[in-house]
This record gives sequence, C-alpha cells and structure tokens, in this order.
Amino acid sequence: MHLLLIQLYLNRSESSKVLFTNTKSKLSLCSQDGVKIYGCTDKNSIIKAVIRHEDNGKIFIEVPKYKKVFDVAGNGTKLILYKKHGGTNQVFNIVFFDYEKYTIRNNEKCFGYDTEKDIFMKSPCSEDGSIFKLTFDYVENEKLISSKKQPAIVVEEYWAHKSENNVRGIPKLGKRNYIPMDK
Repeated sequence: MHLLLIQLYLNRSESSKVLFTNTKSKLSLCSQDGVKIYGCTDKNSIIKAVIRHEDNGKIFIEVPKYKKVFDVAGNGTKLILYKKHGGTNQVFNIVFFDYEKYTIRNNEKCFGYDTEKDIFMKSPCSEDGSIFKLTFDYVENEKLISSKKQPAIVVEEYWAHKSENNVRGIPKLGKRNYIPMDK
C-alpha cells in the first residue's frame, strides 16, 4: 500500500468538521457528525485527510480522526464522510495537469463546490473551483487560505511507488520526492 498524506486546510466549529473551502463562495462547507454537509463560517482549525493508494489501484480519501472516507452520495453530486465499503462512489483519481495543480475526480466529476447548485461533485473539471494547488511553502499556504484565492492542500509527507512513466519529481525541503501521475 502506498500512502500520500496530505493536510487539507479546513474549517471546524465545535459541532462540525469542515471538508472544503471554496474560493468563489463566502461559505465554508462543514460536515456535522461526519455525514451532512451544510454551510458555516468558522475558520479555526485544520483536520487531516489521507489519500491511500491501495494495492488494487483504488484511491480512497480517508479522515482518520473520524474513521470515515469521502463518499459521493445521492445522484453523484453530494460529498459526505461515510464508513469505508469500497464502492465506486468512494474511489477517487488524482489528476495532475500542471506542475502544482490537480483535480480530485470520481466517475468523471471533480471535487469542488458549486454555490449556485449546492453540489460538491461537478463537471466539467476545468472550472477554478475544482482546481487545487499543491504547495510546500507554509507562508504561501497561509496567504492562499486567508485570501481565498485558491483552495490549498499541503503535502506533509508521503510514500509513492516510483515508476518511469508514472512519476513527476517535486522538491521538498531540499529533497526530491515523487507524486503519482494520472494521464
């Protein structure tokens, strides 16, 4: 099993866990009891998610603190946290399209929030709200979060299988690390 550990910059209030902050919205999106998504404005904390590359090729986004995974529910547009069962609605792809930018996909839809339609998973995937920036600079991350110019995800540490055709090297703290690539 290969592990990509990311730190999602998320919001949290006393009764909710925040899953995503969209740059085009004044709302932060929260999950009460790890299930129901709703809007909130509290921005006090960070929770961690783990992207797990399993040996069977499937990728799951886990939130260890709540022992649940990201799950696309309903008609394929709602994102919730749910107990892992391995269904296709819990399997994601990480698709890089630029040096530091990527999308998170499930069944041809991208992770992102559309305030007008109140949905999490949407298409097309080229919209700004679905594009994440991978960055290693703490100061830059704080600026991105406070300005809401870009949803920010920071790689803390990770292990990834290295193959000649499926790797892009990205420096971190003076070292060369590797991020899996999807074409």
